[in-house]
Amino acid sequence: MAASLSLLGVGNRYRGDDGVGLEVLKLLAGKLPGAVLVSSDGELTGILDCFGRHDEVVIIDAIDVPRGELEAGRVIQMNPLEQSLEDSGLRASTHALGLAEAIEMARTLDSLPGKLRVIGIVGANFANTEGLTPAVQATAIRVAQQLVEEFTHA
Repeated sequence: MAASLSLLGVGNRYRGDDGVGLEVLKLLAGKLPGAVLVSSDGELTGILDCFGRHDEVVIIDAIDVPRGELEAGRVIQMNPLEQSLEDSGLRASTHALGLAEAIEMARTLDSLPGKLRVIGIVGANFANTEGLTPAVQATAIRVAQQLVEEFTHA
């Protein structure tokens, strides 16, 4: 049986740059045959369910950092199998209870996928608005292209 790949886009498209994970999935639609694209609002059980169904999971989510700490559109990649998101020094999600907690719960339950990566994209605007800021939109396009290259040439 072939290893299964899931790309999990986390976010809320009605909170500005928080929707970047969902935008990356939209850009990937139809470009990764065999991969499962999953949208999530960051809710714990949905993330855990994705872990239980796939051998490899790539999570794309927005990162909310204090203004000026990191530039909007910067990509931070983390491997939660090697380091807890809570220990990384970055808050890898804009969701109060979700991604970091789901990963730690899955770790406790020994149900993490064999391969797990978090691609965090630093956002600038998390207000109640639709659409990404230009820097974050450009990064979403670049990340989607890189994922297509990675998984179609693997």
